[in-house]
Amino acid sequence: MSSHSHQRRRFLKALGLGATALPFLRLLESSAVQAGGVARPMRLLALCTGFGGHWGYLRPPGVASSDTDVVLTPELLTYDNSVLEPLKGFASQMLVLEGMARTTGLMPYAAKGTGRTYYSGHDGYAPTAFTGSAVSEQPSGNVPAGPSIDFVLGQQLGAGTAVRSLQIGVGSVRGIPDQVNLSYNMSGAAQPAIEDPAAFYRQMFGSAGAPSSGTPMVDASADIRRAQDLSIVDALSSSAKRLQGRLGATEKAKLDDHLAALADIENRLKGAATNDPLKYPPVVCDSPVVPAKGTAGTLQEATDLHFDVLTQAFACDRTRFVVADWGIDRGTVEVLPDVKDLHGEVAHQLEENGGDPANNIPPTTKAMTDLAKLNMGKLQRWYATQLANLMTRMSQTPDGDGTLLDNTLIIWSSDFGENVHGGLNVPHILLGGAQKNFRMGRYLNFAPTSGHPAYNNDIPLYQPHNRLLVSVLQAFGLDVNQFGSDEYSGGLPNIT
Repeated sequence: MSSHSHQRRRFLKALGLGATALPFLRLLESSAVQAGGVARPMRLLALCTGFGGHWGYLRPPGVASSDTDVVLTPELLTYDNSVLEPLKGFASQMLVLEGMARTTGLMPYAAKGTGRTYYSGHDGYAPTAFTGSAVSEQPSGNVPAGPSIDFVLGQQLGAGTAVRSLQIGVGSVRGIPDQVNLSYNMSGAAQPAIEDPAAFYRQMFGSAGAPSSGTPMVDASADIRRAQDLSIVDALSSSAKRLQGRLGATEKAKLDDHLAALADIENRLKGAATNDPLKYPPVVCDSPVVPAKGTAGTLQEATDLHFDVLTQAFACDRTRFVVADWGIDRGTVEVLPDVKDLHGEVAHQLEENGGDPANNIPPTTKAMTDLAKLNMGKLQRWYATQLANLMTRMSQTPDGDGTLLDNTLIIWSSDFGENVHGGLNVPHILLGGAQKNFRMGRYLNFAPTSGHPAYNNDIPLYQPHNRLLVSVLQAFGLDVNQFGSDEYSGGLPNIT
């Protein structure tokens, strides 16, 4: 037992509460960890959403092709059909990276048998997205040559957590594994993903109180427990205040610290009953909130449930490194009710004269392409709205001397770039405080000499995403200069 815990127990005993207050003692200790004065680790959430991204609704309007570094403001993100407008309140905690390519995962140029083409394909993006590795075809599917960043960080920095690193499937439907697996161990073997929010909860916090898959779970005793905790806080505070006049200066200073901690807990407990949708209930690590249900029926449900467990897991240091495939392989998305087939009606129509005759998808006209781009923008805007909600909750969760958002790096990427099946100009958007390891609040264009890159094979103009992965690992304190492929060295320029 630590001397700190022993002192807490002696303090409670002196107040006449003894063992009956031990459950509350754990609440006090977990809240104290979240409060100020305790160094907190940095967390990583790396997400991939599906079917690429159209830069016309991602790039701030009016940005010239020669602009390499533009300061983001809420006003700059506010325009018709802007994907990032829901995140404008976090403009200062955002890095929009254009001109990135998953170069090492690109397919050989079939016509010549050498070099690379822009093509990555559904089965090629996932094994390289967070590994930076070349992809090889195996009987079990396409696999990378090495690990993903979440696994490496978990092995290096995840000791003492319940789970060193993991992948969650947020609203994904498992089909072909190498299209959705994003987490790989040191030998390049895919790590299992968790799709069930209740299973995610159980892995983070144990089985107590977790609902069975698909069964609604309403914690009717939450208000009762909150009232009981508040009564304990009141009893502790009253007893402690009676001691104030009988203590010396040193002991009184310690007592004042305890009273401040109790006041903080009281405020959080009272805040848990708020009806303000932007004021989320406080995270209490001794009594984590179980998901309302297990397997979610809609993408919205899956997102809400997984993000709720994720916030609690990060805040309580149950895990620090999470990757997520987010709605990647859903053919029908409730965000676009008029679209019956996201793959055929949107993704394959993003390119004029694109289509896919082999799958009975006819060549597209400009009008079809414009509509597809608009629909893709709407879908991405929905994702941005969910991320804004997650960031709001993180910003309201105390963590050490700051907030959980201050100590978290979120990477939002996509399976493809601007063109269907392409690995060039893949959107990479960094969000969060990241403990100030990156200079946020900017749009960076890494391929200005070609204008805004879109659909071409001039691969050297793009910045390989290996360098971003190196920068992320360096931000977490790892001494690395290469990751994935030894073809590229160093971190991404101009982001620190």
